[in-house]
Amino acid sequence: MDGWGLEFRTWLLSLDDSHVRRLLTRHVCLRQRRCAHLKGAGAVQPVTRQEVQSGRVWLAKAKEAQLVELAVCAVAGAAQMLRSEYGFPEQVLAEPSGSQLIKMFEVLDPEFARCAAYGLLHPRLAEMPAAILAERNPESLFRAADREPPRDAREIGPALCVTLARNEHDEKGETATMTSPGDQSSNSTEEEQPGGMRSAANRLRSTGAELARALRETAQRVEEGRLYEEGAWTPGELAQWREQRSLLAERVAGAGATWPSESGFAELEAELGRLDAEAYEERERRLDDLRRQAEQLKSMIAGAADDIVADHLGQALGRLSAQLADLESAGRDAGSHSAEPELAEDVLAPQAVDEPEAFAAGRAVAEAEKPSGRDSATPTAGEPAPSTMESNAFSVPEMSEHPQAAVLTEDPAAAGPSRSAPAVVPSEAEQCTGPSHPALIPAALLSDPAQAAVPPAPAPAKSAEVSGTRHSHGSAGRPAGVVADTESAEVGRGPALTDAKPAAVEGGPGVAVPARAAGDTDPAVDEALSAPEDDADPWPVGMEHADWAPAAPWETGQIPPVAQLVAAGRLPHAYWMTAASREPEMRAQVLAFAAAAFSSFGSDEATQVQIDHDITPERVADDREAALVATTAALRAGLSAGWPHALISDFTPPPGLSAPWQQLLTVLVAAVRDAKKFTPGAIEDLAAPGDAQTLEEFGESARVLLEDLPRRKIKYQRASRVLKYLAGPSGALHQALRTVLDWVQGGDASRLTPLSENLRRPEYVDRLIEEADSRFRTPKQAKESIHSGALRQLHAAVRSVSELLAKADAVAGAIRNRETAKGTELPQLAAVISELEAYEPPPGVGGASLGLLRSWLVGQFVADTAAPPASAEDRQLSHRTPSADFLLLAPYIPRDTDGRPDLRDPRTPRSMAALLAPESPDVALGLYLESGDLNLARALIAWTERSHTHGTDLPEDWGELASRRCREAEKAWRHRTAERHREAAGLLAQIRTLNLMSPDVEREFTGRLQEFADGDDAGRYRHALTRLVQLVRDLTALVEASTERLRQDLDRLRLDPERPLAERDHNRIRDLIEEGDTVTAQEFLALAGGGDELPDRSEDDGAELVEFVAGLVGPGVPQPGGDGVHASWWVRRYGSGERLTQAEKQALDSWQALCTKYGRSSEWQQHIPRVLRLLGLEPTGQLNSDRPGQGIRRLKVRATVAEGAGYVAALGSRATSYTILLVWEEQRAGGPLAHLEDADVDANIVLYLHPLGLASRHALADAASGRAQQALVIDPAVFGWMVARAPRSFRSLQRVTLPWTSYNPYTPFVAGLVPPEVFFGRDDEMREVMDANGGLFLYGGRQLGKSALLQRVAELFPSRSESNVAVYLDLLKAEIGQAEPPEQIWALLAEGLKRRHVFDAKTSERGGPDVVAKRIRDWLDEDDSRRLLILADEADAFLTADSRRVFRAGGESTFQNVKRFQQLMEQTNRRLKVVFAGLHQVQRFGDLSNVSTAHGGPDVLVGPLKSHAAVRLVTEPMAALGFVFDRPELVWRILAITNYQANLVQIFCSELVRTLQGRSRPQPGWPTRITEEDVQGVAASETVRRRLAERLRFTINLEDRYRVLTLVIALRSIADGYQGDYTAEQLLDLAREAWPDGFDELGVKRVEIYLTEMVGLGLLVQLGDRSRFAVRSPNVVNMLGTREELELELRESEFSLPYDYDPRAARRLLGRDTGNGIQRYSPLTEGQLHEAAQPGVTVIGTTALHRPPLMIRAAEAFAEARGVEVRKVTAPDELRLVLKEASRLRRNYVLVADLCGLDAAELGAALQACVEHAGPAADVRVRSTVRKHAGNRSVFLLADAVLAGRLGEAREGARLPVRFLRPERWTVDSLRAWPECPFVSRVERGRLMEVTGGWAPWVELAIAEVTVKGATLDSSLDSVRRAISKPGNLVEHWQRSGLDAQDEERLGMWSSYVDEGQGVPLDDVAAAIECTLNETRLWLDRLDWLGVLESLPGGLSVDPVTFQAARARVAGE
Repeated sequence: MDGWGLEFRTWLLSLDDSHVRRLLTRHVCLRQRRCAHLKGAGAVQPVTRQEVQSGRVWLAKAKEAQLVELAVCAVAGAAQMLRSEYGFPEQVLAEPSGSQLIKMFEVLDPEFARCAAYGLLHPRLAEMPAAILAERNPESLFRAADREPPRDAREIGPALCVTLARNEHDEKGETATMTSPGDQSSNSTEEEQPGGMRSAANRLRSTGAELARALRETAQRVEEGRLYEEGAWTPGELAQWREQRSLLAERVAGAGATWPSESGFAELEAELGRLDAEAYEERERRLDDLRRQAEQLKSMIAGAADDIVADHLGQALGRLSAQLADLESAGRDAGSHSAEPELAEDVLAPQAVDEPEAFAAGRAVAEAEKPSGRDSATPTAGEPAPSTMESNAFSVPEMSEHPQAAVLTEDPAAAGPSRSAPAVVPSEAEQCTGPSHPALIPAALLSDPAQAAVPPAPAPAKSAEVSGTRHSHGSAGRPAGVVADTESAEVGRGPALTDAKPAAVEGGPGVAVPARAAGDTDPAVDEALSAPEDDADPWPVGMEHADWAPAAPWETGQIPPVAQLVAAGRLPHAYWMTAASREPEMRAQVLAFAAAAFSSFGSDEATQVQIDHDITPERVADDREAALVATTAALRAGLSAGWPHALISDFTPPPGLSAPWQQLLTVLVAAVRDAKKFTPGAIEDLAAPGDAQTLEEFGESARVLLEDLPRRKIKYQRASRVLKYLAGPSGALHQALRTVLDWVQGGDASRLTPLSENLRRPEYVDRLIEEADSRFRTPKQAKESIHSGALRQLHAAVRSVSELLAKADAVAGAIRNRETAKGTELPQLAAVISELEAYEPPPGVGGASLGLLRSWLVGQFVADTAAPPASAEDRQLSHRTPSADFLLLAPYIPRDTDGRPDLRDPRTPRSMAALLAPESPDVALGLYLESGDLNLARALIAWTERSHTHGTDLPEDWGELASRRCREAEKAWRHRTAERHREAAGLLAQIRTLNLMSPDVEREFTGRLQEFADGDDAGRYRHALTRLVQLVRDLTALVEASTERLRQDLDRLRLDPERPLAERDHNRIRDLIEEGDTVTAQEFLALAGGGDELPDRSEDDGAELVEFVAGLVGPGVPQPGGDGVHASWWVRRYGSGERLTQAEKQALDSWQALCTKYGRSSEWQQHIPRVLRLLGLEPTGQLNSDRPGQGIRRLKVRATVAEGAGYVAALGSRATSYTILLVWEEQRAGGPLAHLEDADVDANIVLYLHPLGLASRHALADAASGRAQQALVIDPAVFGWMVARAPRSFRSLQRVTLPWTSYNPYTPFVAGLVPPEVFFGRDDEMREVMDANGGLFLYGGRQLGKSALLQRVAELFPSRSESNVAVYLDLLKAEIGQAEPPEQIWALLAEGLKRRHVFDAKTSERGGPDVVAKRIRDWLDEDDSRRLLILADEADAFLTADSRRVFRAGGESTFQNVKRFQQLMEQTNRRLKVVFAGLHQVQRFGDLSNVSTAHGGPDVLVGPLKSHAAVRLVTEPMAALGFVFDRPELVWRILAITNYQANLVQIFCSELVRTLQGRSRPQPGWPTRITEEDVQGVAASETVRRRLAERLRFTINLEDRYRVLTLVIALRSIADGYQGDYTAEQLLDLAREAWPDGFDELGVKRVEIYLTEMVGLGLLVQLGDRSRFAVRSPNVVNMLGTREELELELRESEFSLPYDYDPRAARRLLGRDTGNGIQRYSPLTEGQLHEAAQPGVTVIGTTALHRPPLMIRAAEAFAEARGVEVRKVTAPDELRLVLKEASRLRRNYVLVADLCGLDAAELGAALQACVEHAGPAADVRVRSTVRKHAGNRSVFLLADAVLAGRLGEAREGARLPVRFLRPERWTVDSLRAWPECPFVSRVERGRLMEVTGGWAPWVELAIAEVTVKGATLDSSLDSVRRAISKPGNLVEHWQRSGLDAQDEERLGMWSSYVDEGQGVPLDDVAAAIECTLNETRLWLDRLDWLGVLESLPGGLSVDPVTFQAARARVAGE
């Protein structure tokens, strides 16, 4: 299979299932395994999983001919698809331009597009115009194919129809080129060349300049008030200029460049310059390639012995000369085209590219050597003749049954342009570069980004004057406009760094290399070149006088640098120097082969090396030097592997070698072909004198090592023990040395080879050290391996033994082969090598490789094993590409963002010179640490630690010291990065608050920010800092633009003649803008623009508190003393001089009176109310006073707040009464609070008649910290402030008193009961709800404020008019749609209307829908001004139940009750309105056309808060507490973290308040500043993170499909850097893979519904045309967890299909405890209650643990909800009397009695009486003689569990006709029926069951801990676990369980036998309690009746709580 087939198949097999599915969906031919694209396509059916697997198998087995047909069909199908689906015109399809072809592939699905791209690149379609374009730039085509289709994909094709007519002339010119395959030497038409585009740009600029001049003149005349000339310009001219610019941008894009809409002419010139550079370099590369081939052909002609061969070579030389002439002519033409007239100010001023002297010389040589009679334009044999195709570019022949393979010519002239794109020079914007010496990042990088301007690019260097025939390839030789290098303002010094993602080296993943095609060659360098290039880039230190060209390190220099490296055995370094240069790719490949071959150990590795490097002789035939290197590598590997490489099998002696070297190759080739193996040094008498060791010398060396190694001491004692063990009798080193001694003494030498090979393997040595260390180290030491200098010394010791073994093995091999070598090649080899001693290696790289081979043969060369790969897998990878770790000692080499060598950087070739003189590890480390490349520093430390040859002169503890330096540097760099990240985060949050970005732009910025949210764990701090600085610049530009717009808006408002802005308001807004508070400024501008007044004072800046504190003291301030101090001094201090009102005077006099004994004792009833009224409280009842104490009087009063809500609910909306303490005795420090009692936990106000100074207030705040009792302390200063500044303003009072308390205004855990004090925003939503024509459906995620909004509306709506009535209905608590039918909503509504006095109190709720509706109409008809608003909250279950089909006469019906409400709305002219609020179901039903569209406005979404409301929620309560933010950015950051969701904001701010109040505040600091550290500390809190995540998951876990979709889009977003968006189809594919059962049956439309609902729930956003989705914010993903946590959750969670209401599990909510807020649920399920309500007798066996009183309440509620009378039996002895009275009733009823405590006989008698009264149970299928009654009589009895169990198990004849039921504990499955259970996943519910055992009280407590108190799931379980384990609770549990003494004994024995939660079989239980099986079975039945027995997978067990109680009782004994 050729290269095309291998590449195509490799790509096909790399596709995962989702991509194969997409390919099959589009590629009908592949799906049907036949040519089907010409047939009409019907509806596309979804691709099944079976089809995907079948397609995979077929692709793996398909032959190349079938793959060709597959690709060709893709081209045909793509043409058909582009025509029919995307509307591309036929003309474009027939003759596309380059840009049009790119657009075609961009609109197609990536998989199908890439398949079609491979089709265009196959020779079978080579003559198609589109194929010709594809051949020229395949990389651009593949990039376009791999992109996801744009949102406007279907608009691109039709748009071309419009431009075709306009561009007809241009298209014709372009078409002529595209349809001429023979003219493939040019990549584009003249208009597509940079010169042609420059001409167009000059015309565009000229037109634009004229148009701009006219516009400026017009603007100036308008500004001056003069009329402007009509016709000076027209809108049409502007539109035409815009259109011309767009066309030019398209042409630029088609040429492979970019010119975005925001870029100007300067950027365009830079792009055109880059194109010039690429074209120039490609032409130079081709010219030099041809010249080198010509030189080689000349030398071959000169040495040819055969005339025929010489003639053929001459013809080839003629063809090369013709091609040289063509290319040089094209170069002259390009230079002439680029010379154009210069424009103004050097903008777009192209400069001619001077032709180097080498060009002329080259042309002269080519012309002189061109064969006579030969015309370069005449095609030779094998060359295609020029032709023109007039067929459709995408028209292909139909798929044939027997395709013919294309025949490819080997003539390079006929091969056409290369398929690989030339190397791209990174643009200035893509580089982060600097001088070649790394250093610390300058201060500019760490300063204000706005001041760190990017310096202009340096002017291009002039062409170098170079003697000879070769032109320099440095920056001096670049065309004008190409910048060789730039110095970044952000990173002043350091190794070069680019952001471009490099391509990968062949065989080596992730290493950037220039893209070259196989067979390309680089320029040959003239021998006369003797001076280095005159390049702007300096040489590395020590290389300033280099005599070689970096672009040609094989050919230039007196001794080429690559030859130097190869001769020194540094083959990896030679490889990297070659790969970075412009040498042919093949040269790098042969060096990679050589590096792998010379470093291979043993035959296995050598075999793998030969397999990995499959280089054929044809590929190196034209490059003598490369051929020599490849041959030596093949010989070296073959002599170890024992079989010949292809290069050896087809070996041809290279020309030009002297006879001895030719003889060496001949001998070695013969040996390898004969499968001979060779051991280095095995040739007798070839070593240098003195090097050979006799056997005695070997023995002596082994004995010395045996004695020395155990005695060696290493500084690290642990390493010394390891060495001592390895050299000891049992150690591997000792055994190896003993083997050498045995051999010396005549023993077996066969063991030397394996021992030598093993000890040379680094992984084997590491394993020896690890195993030895494990014998002695402690567990603590085991956490860290031996490293640094100690490890290096251990390796050195092992290496001394391995080297001795290697030499001994070589000598042993020589001795062994000496006799057998006679008559074989070895004597010849010995002779050849002896002869070569007098000869130096041939010059050049090939000669150096031959010299290296000779050194290896004689044992003088040992491979450079420095820093071997850490693992065998890495070592196998290094066979293909040498490790880049060898470059770590050259810190000047440019690298990409991941730290890999950037071979695309033009500075890289020159920087590789440092490999000749690398830095020491210590110096290199310092440079990396200074530049911020800590990733490279870490790699250098690890590499040096593993190195055997580097770092040997370093201190032993160098590794530890270096690691410490690295950690210290990381702290500094992490701090710098964090500062920049915080700055960027604040800017982004500010911009988001201002709504300055579209979702697409915001996603891009958040992705860039999120990349470095935690610094950079990889250590790429220079890259991170540079990217963040650029991000700050971009964001700052947006903020500055917004600020400028705000200034302009402010100026316009000021000059508005209709509503001029007051000077005071103007200055306020201006100050806000200048201070950076753009959010408030924008809000104020909106108010001013609407004609509204600005707020008098901002309540969030702390200014009021500052003024109050400043006025506390002053000249003449009264001092504490007596019975109190008058407040008049402070009234004057704070007052403005205005006269006081009568009420204010009376209040001030009352304060004065309270300071007297008479006023306090006799007149306090009139004085205290006056004081309270001035403070803003209006007493509504009598003042209740306790007896006065010592200096104190305590009062209780009911009062209301006179004005709007304050800040703390406990002091306002939640306060039922106020405790007033009047204190007239002077107190010390925080004394006023000492008089509060433990019960004073509500609203407390202390009237303290003595003034408090600032220090006393500070002490008061300290005293309040941590107390449950808080109070507002009103002293004379506060009272004076209130009289002077804010009389009757309770809100103002709190602003000057709350700072010295520990009240927390935030209430994040009230679940819908949000107090008005912290209810901000939602004005638009409330307006829509109250509007008669507004939406009927209100929806949003959990905890987003739906219930709070409805309750707020219920308060506000009646306040608008006395005729308005609002009714709030909680359908969830009423269980409507679950336990109750949907019709029950009318009864609930009637009950609510009775409370609002709409219905008479005597009205029954049982009237039914029609009756309730009629009464509502009657009430509304009585007064036309009346309006009724029904707010139905938690309506999801109701709507689900109401949507079910009901079949009645006339057909089926749905939404009967909703439609009744809608009819009632219409009948009352919408004076009645109903609003249904809820979660996803409400949103889903709101979209149904038959429900809402015709009956109301758009649905109301309750999502995140709007910006201004969110800011107020953060800042105003904080300011009231005395806390203000240092900078507005901190507020925006909080909002970004909490995603603007009110509940999450409250959680965060509540914790922030708790943190701030818990620390000691500095005495002078009022208000207290909230700093960066404060916000960051709360954000980093694990508790806060968990709380935020759990609140978010309340919404996500509504349904597991939401959960899975959220997880897959979160993981995909993380992978895409939060910059991706996805279609519903893409997400469906991912979800199917994660959870097939949940998504296999769902289609794309259904998933779109789910995703749209998730948008409404605040999880996702819709982008573009609303068909693509993305996460709302990275913070949403961050709150969910890390990538690893999300992957684990998606992989291991057990997902469940949506929960449907199940009466067998659902339980009735019975209410909430008033004290602790715990919700209580029925112990019986709805199914059990329904069964018990049937006629007959029901017996419930229960214990006290099951809470019998709640069972009775549940039964009563169930019966009453159905209109059934309930009759209760208060005592067992009253049963017969009640039965007798009930027997007279003629209606249905339920009789309820608690018979617990009766014995068996009494219970039996009672049951018999009940059966006689009610008849047999309706569902008991037993024969009974008891008479049945006409009415339904139901008897509900509670009895002891054991007695009921025995009665239920009675024999058939003795069993009473009653039904027996048992309450059940909560289970993992039944908890799904709990609507608001925060333990949503099965795993979480399982953890809850493990702690609580399912016992309802503990389950309810755990859930209340989360929902009421705000605990996390983990902390709630810990709290409940601690509560259960308390001895008193365990005793109570045992007493209430019904267990007796025998149970205690047996459970004690059982619990000591097993662990908690361990199930055991029945026989094990019997053995544990020492009973028979029958006795055990009876006892277990008893435990089962009591409800404490559990059945587990392992057997039986008791529940966890009972188990603990049993254990506790055993321990207590």
